[in-house]
Amino acid sequence: MFGILHARRMYEDQKVVERKEKGIEPEFSPDFKASFLRLLPLRSMSRLWGSLMEVELPVFMRPAIYKAWARAFHSNLQEAAMPLEEYPSLQAFFIRSLKEGSRPIDADPNCLVSPVDGKVLRLGELRGPGTMIEQVKGFSYSAASLLGASSSLHGAEEEDFSREHTEQSNPADSNAKSWWRVSVAKPKLWDQTLLSPKKGIFYCVIYLHPGDYHRVHSPVDWNIIKRRHFSGHLFPQNERAVRTIRNLYVENERVVLEGQWKEGFVAIAAIGATNVGSIKLYIEPELRTNRAGSKILNSQPEPPDDRVYEPVGTGVMVKKGEEIAGFKMGSTVVMVFEAPVVSKARWREDGSGTQQKELVRSDEALGPVHEEEEEDRRRRKEVGDLGGMRLDRRRSRRRKLDHCLFDLLYRWQEGRLPVDINCVISNHDRLKDNHVRRFLERHGIPYHYLPTSPGNKREQEILELVQGTDFVVLARYMQILSEGFLKAYGKDIINIHHGLLPSFKGGNPSRQAFNAGVKLIGATSHFVTPELDAGPIIEQMVERVSHRDTLQSFVVKSENLEKQCLAEAIKSYCELRVLPYELKKTVVF
Repeated sequence: MFGILHARRMYEDQKVVERKEKGIEPEFSPDFKASFLRLLPLRSMSRLWGSLMEVELPVFMRPAIYKAWARAFHSNLQEAAMPLEEYPSLQAFFIRSLKEGSRPIDADPNCLVSPVDGKVLRLGELRGPGTMIEQVKGFSYSAASLLGASSSLHGAEEEDFSREHTEQSNPADSNAKSWWRVSVAKPKLWDQTLLSPKKGIFYCVIYLHPGDYHRVHSPVDWNIIKRRHFSGHLFPQNERAVRTIRNLYVENERVVLEGQWKEGFVAIAAIGATNVGSIKLYIEPELRTNRAGSKILNSQPEPPDDRVYEPVGTGVMVKKGEEIAGFKMGSTVVMVFEAPVVSKARWREDGSGTQQKELVRSDEALGPVHEEEEEDRRRRKEVGDLGGMRLDRRRSRRRKLDHCLFDLLYRWQEGRLPVDINCVISNHDRLKDNHVRRFLERHGIPYHYLPTSPGNKREQEILELVQGTDFVVLARYMQILSEGFLKAYGKDIINIHHGLLPSFKGGNPSRQAFNAGVKLIGATSHFVTPELDAGPIIEQMVERVSHRDTLQSFVVKSENLEKQCLAEAIKSYCELRVLPYELKKTVVF
């Protein structure tokens, strides 16, 4: 069975690749197969499939079956939280949780993160009430039909549309004040449209491949105020279905979570598909989807089942990266949200914003929501933009969280670090006109983009690049280096951990500390060893927190500490003031 599925997937993927290479964009083209699907009892078939998936498997057969599934659909078994033998059924394996730290959450409060692993099919901005979302070239559907007639989206659209036309009719007034300079106290005598950034309604459609991780995470800190469950069809969600079935996402069964975040409206629609046994909500475990009793008459589903979460107006508070739902097979997620309009493009063009057809992972930044003013850009340029570093032929590697790298390069530029920058190695690309790339080019520092995947960490290529260096610095690289790499390199590697070790190892140390109710948070710089976050500590810095602090303030304070901590550790190391002894200890003179 797995062989047939694998062959079919490879055939379909190859056809998609061939069309892409020829520059052919998929167009809406209904065919007889789409009509035939409407005659099949897909809901009953999906319930049966769900029951079969829940059959408990013999322990000795589990690893072989799960590995066969992983080979067929390119699943990453290394991220599984438990040994394969401990998943009793294919269903349990399919909705498996991940090892702690597998999905580092982008801490930028102005970034939305991807709620799922998958491919971005469509993204853009909804302009004005009744705007359509393109399903495929040649056919679109309205956001209102997807989220429901009672959705709060309509009010948000009309408010943004009205604000935009008000600003256009009074251009002199709209430019009178820079919104970010005005006090948030909201003086009653001032027009509030002048005190807020121009906002828009954006959308992002993400398709989950059967091999992807199938839990849905919260994209932001928000309040889920209501849930809306639409009983509907369970048509497939693959590429062929998208271009042949009219109103695919609107006609399929779906669960919509709707609420408010700091910038306004936000909604997530989890859309069912063929063989999706059910959609599970972790904040409402009693909800049952694909019920046998629900009927679809004349292609129109029953009215949606609405629930308003208590307390009314506040609902359920969830944090960025928190698990909120899960699919019991592959499907699609549509996210609609209100946010300030970004300059020039709806998504940033410097490489940190998501692009259509891009593969994304849960908790990875989709893009920022705040426009960067000219003075902010000038000020950041003055303090050094950022790149990598080499310390008498040393390297620094970086990820999207640039604050550590920015700080190191600024100190290097000012002559406060006794280092020579050799190159920057990054697994996230940046466009040539990005400020990091411009800084590196200006100073003659090579930039190497080496995209990594769970199956290919590009370690051999990294080793070739770091030959002849004295040591390597990991400036929030967020990848685990293998023991083989450490042995092959054979020299010191310094890492920065945004938590106070050994208390909060792995991913999300700020959240761990916040949940633990600590009164001190910190950052730790240490030597890298095969054991995660367990190497000899070089430097630690702490700051006091209290019950008044939020998770966001924990993150901000931790970022400030880790910049200082990493820089001080490197300075001490370069000045030959660090002496490791025993297994996990150091003397710093």
